[in-house]
Amino acid sequence: MKKSLLLSSVAGLLLTCITAYSQTEVQVYSLAEIDSVRLHYGYLQFAMKLPNHSDSITDTPLYRLVFQNKKQWSETDPLSWDDFIPVSADETGSNSTVSFYASDMSSIFEYRNTDYSFKNLIIYVKRGSSYYDPFRVDEWDLRYNQVLFDMAELSAREAVRNYNNDTSKGHILDLYEQLFEERKLLFSEESRQGKDTTVISDYETRVRKELQKKPREYTPMELGYTPTSNTDLEFGAHIGYLNNSIIGNGSEYLKPANGYTFGVELGYHGFKFEGEFYALWYGKLKQSDFYYDYDNSYDWTESETVQEAGIRLKTGYTLFSNEHVRFTPVIGTSLGSLTQLTDKKQENGKHNIESKLPGNQGFLFGLDTDWVIRRFHDDDGISFGGLRFSVYGMYHNYKKNLGDVWSLNLGIAFITGM
Repeated sequence: MKKSLLLSSVAGLLLTCITAYSQTEVQVYSLAEIDSVRLHYGYLQFAMKLPNHSDSITDTPLYRLVFQNKKQWSETDPLSWDDFIPVSADETGSNSTVSFYASDMSSIFEYRNTDYSFKNLIIYVKRGSSYYDPFRVDEWDLRYNQVLFDMAELSAREAVRNYNNDTSKGHILDLYEQLFEERKLLFSEESRQGKDTTVISDYETRVRKELQKKPREYTPMELGYTPTSNTDLEFGAHIGYLNNSIIGNGSEYLKPANGYTFGVELGYHGFKFEGEFYALWYGKLKQSDFYYDYDNSYDWTESETVQEAGIRLKTGYTLFSNEHVRFTPVIGTSLGSLTQLTDKKQENGKHNIESKLPGNQGFLFGLDTDWVIRRFHDDDGISFGGLRFSVYGMYHNYKKNLGDVWSLNLGIAFITGM
């Protein structure tokens, strides 16, 4: 019994000596030294701009401690005493002091096929302004500071949600400060400034559960966003490829045409109104004897090229719409003209391109299918980009040229709007 007691006493003595030795290895600084480094840093902001300037103070351990990088809150990287500057408690008034700051910024998060803009807060520990006395702190001091760090992060997440839901509540940093100070004061009182370890342990569990309930991965509804724009009017534009194939009457003369379209549109509660310019190239006629009643006596021949250009006015109503696609049946009218281009060589050998323009008018009906590839949602509403696939049946009246002509119109266009 006496032998085991003696061994325990020796072991305890050795442990005390080892601990005391390790503690004496920690360099403790004074606040005056720290302030001196900060003042010197202001001088360096100017001096470092001078050629061939060097200063050995930047290589000292204290300088690196004061101006070491900030530490962002992380679930996997908790606080350690390496995040603090060793300073005697006689100067700071406490075994440890931790300093936080919040950085507000505009951020974007992705939710499905939409990018959402929101006001965000990131929480950091200011390592250069956080102190600890290595001869007085223990595990519970560090755990107390970690709870405060977790509270700051939780308060930031709540402030982000509250502010983005109602920007009239004030500045986001003011919301954060209010939430954090309330939590901090209550925790300090209940734990008796970190002396009650049972309270610290209880708060560790409670705050972690709250962080799990309010993750950084926000949803649109949590930030006050709705699936639709907050404006009644929508504006859009498109540019794309167009194919027009004559069906039946007229197909013996005109080949399938390829071209492009450019248009702008206005939307209002599902209705859309669109104006569009189009241009088509049919190439050369399939056969001659295409009667052209412009000067009462002219026949187009196979060697002549045919083009068409005009405008189309359309309206429609979106029957189905979600975050990815929308289907809009449309009807409209078209005003355009066929253009005959003939390259005739004059007597002087020069080329003369003659152009004749028989007019036509008609109507169209069909379906626009919009595939929304990406949306961007901010306080001003929704903007988007995507592709439009169009299928139209078109009727033309070419008067004495071809008479009544039907065609199938296929298109694909890039669309954007807000």
